[in-house]
Amino acid sequence: MRRPEGLLSAVFLIAAGVATGCGPARYLANTPRVAAKEVAQAEKLDARRHAPYEFTAAKEYLHKARELAGYSRYQEAVKYAREATRLARAAQAMAKEKAGDAVDVEVTDAPESPPAQPQNAAGPKAPAKPETPAKPPAPSGRPKASPRPRDGTP
Repeated sequence: MRRPEGLLSAVFLIAAGVATGCGPARYLANTPRVAAKEVAQAEKLDARRHAPYEFTAAKEYLHKARELAGYSRYQEAVKYAREATRLARAAQAMAKEKAGDAVDVEVTDAPESPPAQPQNAAGPKAPAKPETPAKPPAPSGRPKASPRPRDGTP
């Protein structure tokens, strides 16, 4: 009994395609969507201001991934999209951290109300004189002389 050559070749090609993972399928499955979503989330967190390097790099890596996919270089496009995702997540973390620090600074640097001063029987105290700033020290040593000409004249 003889096996058909065409059927065996077709089965082998399908198995090879499934085993290696088809480039467009891997790329189109979720890589660019995840990267684009992470970059958009980083932009919402104002990562452009808080983590400019990571945010800009993530956007550029995503752009390069899309460009490579346009040239059917899917394996490279997947690598660039993954790097864009990693950088966008780093930008998000930095933006959240710095935004949290900004909130803490605003709370701690808020002006406090002055403490209540007790009233004396004689009345309120006279305001204190403002402190005068210290004068800078006078220059010491002799003044610098102007340079002499090098042509030998005094």
